[in-house]
Amino acid sequence: MERQPRGCKQSLLSFLAIIGAIVVCIGGVTLGLDGACVADIAPRMVYYPGATFVSENHTFFREFGMGETGIILHSDDDPDKVRSWYAVTISAILQKRGSAGTFGSVKWLVQAGDDGKGSDIALYSKCAS
Repeated sequence: MERQPRGCKQSLLSFLAIIGAIVVCIGGVTLGLDGACVADIAPRMVYYPGATFVSENHTFFREFGMGETGIILHSDDDPDKVRSWYAVTISAILQKRGSAGTFGSVKWLVQAGDDGKGSDIALYSKCAS
């Protein structure tokens, strides 16, 4: 018994099924990584108490997810006081969570406000990019 050659329609359907499976796999991995980034970074991107929100931007689906997130805050408190609060707070978070388990990086910068009053606070995260 001789095997019949596949038709063009059946080959096209097989090809589309393979492409669809690849898209689903890539999408699943991307969403999984994004979720892992949010779970890791969000607890470490803490807002200084009483600070006012100035701006936020992110490069992928959502803040704290894959890619980069930048947040600018302003506080009326002295920059040294704000720096001290971040040093203590972030250290406590890392001790509680264990610094070895971090998936993305978080940085913060505090400087005197542009108007010479208070502090400008920049929070930055980068994950899986």
